[in-house]
Amino acid sequence: PKIMALWKSKRGAFVGWNAVDPGPHGVCSASALSFSQAKDKRPQVMHWDFVSADLDQFKLGLLAKDFSTPDFGWTLPLARSDYKLMVVLQPPVPEAEMEESLRWSLGSMLDFPVAEACIDWLPIPTREQMPQRPPHIYAVAAKKQVIFERTAPFLNAKRPLRAVDIRETAQRDIA
Repeated sequence: PKIMALWKSKRGAFVGWNAVDPGPHGVCSASALSFSQAKDKRPQVMHWDFVSADLDQFKLGLLAKDFSTPDFGWTLPLARSDYKLMVVLQPPVPEAEMEESLRWSLGSMLDFPVAEACIDWLPIPTREQMPQRPPHIYAVAAKKQVIFERTAPFLNAKRPLRAVDIRETAQRDIA
């Protein structure tokens, strides 16, 4: 899964997201219309709900039926304990080789085998402000098993995820 798998409508504009966030006390869900689609050019919450239950295929199906917007993509933010976020030097490789290069770089920084990791990255835009500084990136690593466990209810309920997000980028996207 990619950190930023942006979903677009057939017209090319961002439509919106159905977000589900399971926590220790229940499941929060919200549907938000993208700023580009809203009348006042601000994101607009279409539906929201909190259910004091664990997220499973059945609960997700009910949320999808009662509180989601059908044309929106689904997203799930991972809990902070589900991933590790690191700032590392950007490897001098083509983008297509970045993930494999990061596997070599991050192996010693993880507390689990790198072969069991889902890895993604996001550039840090500092080149214009600090051209003398070598480029850095945010690298994200999560155990494949954790990703599978978090995404299984969506697969079982036939609600395909468009993005598995992390807290830091989800907050940035809202801002």
